Amino acid sequence: MKAKRNTPLTNSKEISEALGLSSPGDQSLVDLKAQISALATRAVKKSGLSLDDLVTVSGVPRSKVTAIRNGALAGISFEHFWRVLSATGSKVSFRLGKIPSRTKLNRGHE
Repeated sequence: MKAKRNTPLTNSKEISEALGLSSPGDQSLVDLKAQISALATRAVKKSGLSLDDLVTVSGVPRSKVTAIRNGALAGISFEHFWRVLSATGSKVSFRLGKIPSRTKLNRGHE
């Protein structure tokens, strides 16, 4: 019997589909988490901090810091991403904007 091969999911749309998430809200959350993961991974690499330093400063368990450093999404909370980002000295800011498809969804309800 052949062993199953896992196909890597390369973007938030593929992740949403694999999880069976079809609502725009759920897909937006997966997209946000993927973006924060990429930011955290980049910040960790640029910081030059050791794994031990990141664990100590962030207070996040070593296994989670390692997963974040490796770009994982599953099993990592927004709080853990935030603590690790803060430990690297990074600052994250948000900008509010309209979702293009959102306008189409609301047209029938006005």
